[in-house]
Amino acid sequence: MHKTISDLQPAAVGAATTEALMPTMAAIINAAATHRRNLSAALLGGSAALFIWIGIDTLPAAGRMALIVLALSVIGWAMTDIPDSVVGLFAVAWLGAAGIVESKALYGTLGDDLIWLLVAALIVAAILRQSGLIDLAMDRITRRVSSVRSLFLVLTFTIAVTAFLIPSTSARAAVFLPVYLAVASRIESANVRKALALMFPTVILLSAGGSLIGAGAHMVAADFILRTSGTQPDYFGWAVQAMPFAALTSLAATLLILHLFVSPAEQASRLQPPTGTAVPTSSSQRKLAIMLTAIVGLWMTSTLHGIDVAIVGIGGIAVMLLSGVVPIKSKDAFKAVDLEMIVFIATTLVLIQALTQHGVDRWIAVSMLGALPEGIRTSTIAVVIFVAAVSVLAHLIITSRSARASVLIPTVTMPLAALGHDPVQLIMVTVLGTGFCQTLTVSSKPIAIFSKLEETTFSGNDLMRLSLYLMPMMLATLVAFALVLW
Repeated sequence: MHKTISDLQPAAVGAATTEALMPTMAAIINAAATHRRNLSAALLGGSAALFIWIGIDTLPAAGRMALIVLALSVIGWAMTDIPDSVVGLFAVAWLGAAGIVESKALYGTLGDDLIWLLVAALIVAAILRQSGLIDLAMDRITRRVSSVRSLFLVLTFTIAVTAFLIPSTSARAAVFLPVYLAVASRIESANVRKALALMFPTVILLSAGGSLIGAGAHMVAADFILRTSGTQPDYFGWAVQAMPFAALTSLAATLLILHLFVSPAEQASRLQPPTGTAVPTSSSQRKLAIMLTAIVGLWMTSTLHGIDVAIVGIGGIAVMLLSGVVPIKSKDAFKAVDLEMIVFIATTLVLIQALTQHGVDRWIAVSMLGALPEGIRTSTIAVVIFVAAVSVLAHLIITSRSARASVLIPTVTMPLAALGHDPVQLIMVTVLGTGFCQTLTVSSKPIAIFSKLEETTFSGNDLMRLSLYLMPMMLATLVAFALVLW
């Protein structure tokens, strides 16, 4: 007997209807959540602006306006889906329209030598990504690695080295994504693949601290070091100060991931041999590798030859693009420059300039000094621990690393330095502490990139578990380096 539509079971019809409506329901829920978040941000921003303008009479009008812009920027970065660069542009436009900073302030920051170093490094990274040199090097390296433990250690070292060439953690995550997929295909254990997926973004984030171009936050920190000490750290000087910390924390994180997610037997297990034969290095790749090595070498020795690192970078990319060995057209190389990152760093430098120019940083310093207990104010150890804890935890509120540095250095670090503590020491603690952002999937782009892979098996609980162990290690290492080295 044939069934008509009316004969269908109500439960089946209901289930089908519910399944069809799920995407729409999810979209409505997300839209409602976004609306509530934006409304909360607007109410908080309006209240903060009103309180600052009316309730703070110890700052001049220009200072109060700069503080309002800072408060609204922090709320925009932390509570809304507006891109960080757009928030920065609104801040600069407001400051310029209100006469808080001169219109040419933004143009001036775009001419900073560190900005041009970043531009050169981004083009170098695009050339490196298209050349296949990293894939080739990783294929050669992994062919010589037999055990899982050795593989993790070799990958950690290789990822850390790329921080000296590729200036964006997101770009490094994109570069190493196919490497992860190729290596994971040789691993049968789900636990090892999970640990590998966690290790890649974790080491990318922590090793970035060792290089001046490793993150945009370093540009902000370098600008503050110049303001406070009169000397801006060069490429080599930054590496001397920060690379030991970055290398140690990267290695410790890898060992911790192995300990938490991979059994000793699995760590000692053998890898499946790679398929196919090793691809030979082409003449163009060898020449390109020589040029890249020369650029990094000149960056590292800028204090010896006296040529500015930005000039080295600009000259280096000009030579590479004219050499005929670059596997990318010039226009495509320039398109690879992350203009959003450049604009964001430039706008944050303008905001910092406004805070300094109108005495907001001094007002914050005085206010903070009055609120802190005497024991914390006078103790270097207490101050370092406090700054380290704030920097490491800040990613739970502000997801952008550059934004965290732009907010914390003028509002927390410099006021505490005004007590007589070493500003360079506290700046290094702050900027390297902001490199920790492994707690949530949304805390950093590299974590988000690797978490979205179908082959990836780590969950939010895995991230939280890793963070609970990794965070105390980061805090202890930060404090130790600050008190002994910095």
